[in-house]
Amino acid sequence: MIAIRQRVKPVNHIITIDLPKNFNSDEVEVIVLPVDKKEEKKTIIRRPGLMKGKMTIKPSFYEPLEEFEEYE
Repeated sequence: MIAIRQRVKPVNHIITIDLPKNFNSDEVEVIVLPVDKKEEKKTIIRRPGLMKGKMTIKPSFYEPLEEFEEYE
């Protein structure tokens, strides 16, 4: 089964959907759902090194914790 999902804006309460040429069917089922603006999430592009120089690790970070002295 081929499924097509598109977001389209109605014009004068009319929705037009372009089907691919390889979509061969005499009958289709159409479900219309309103788009909830809260569901739209902007894709965050993460870039390596973006926070470089903005964080530091204190030398004491590498020192053993007192709570674990009995395990050494």
